[in-house]
Amino acid sequence: MTRCNIARECLNVIVECLNVLSDCYKNCRTHVSHFNSRFLVGEGPDLRYISRAMVESLKTVLVVDDNRDFADTLAMLVGFYGHKVSVAYDVASGLALAHQLMPDVILHDIGFPRLSGHEAARQLRSDAKFAKTVLVALTGYDSRSDREHSKKAGFDFHLDKPIDLGALTIALGQSRPN
Repeated sequence: MTRCNIARECLNVIVECLNVLSDCYKNCRTHVSHFNSRFLVGEGPDLRYISRAMVESLKTVLVVDDNRDFADTLAMLVGFYGHKVSVAYDVASGLALAHQLMPDVILHDIGFPRLSGHEAARQLRSDAKFAKTVLVALTGYDSRSDREHSKKAGFDFHLDKPIDLGALTIALGQSRPN
């Protein structure tokens, strides 16, 4: 089986998952933790509606995660929505790619062996060029102190793994105020 066939099969699985999740979200209540109350979600979003809204405002997205399988799968999913996606597997490469691409959204893992995702967020926020970039923390830790630590570092969203597709969709659809 060629890589194209494998990728096509993966996309088919993702499409099926999105169809099932869309139906579930349509009739379910979900809670998404965000820092700004205007982004709080009481009713689960209809992913078909939000997906159309996302397509109308396609973005450049950078995924930074040292788990290659997770990073590549997330990039494929985000790219499926039509966004232009790039991937970096370590913080230094992520920072370099961010300066090169000037992405609209950065989906950044927190836990790295050397430089943390929090430090990367602080560096990005200290540069005025990234004032409008939406920073999304991706982590396996979701306590109140973890969310506060992400907020202080400069992240706009804190999403715990496994990533909730509704929360990811909402984060991708946001813009930072001037």
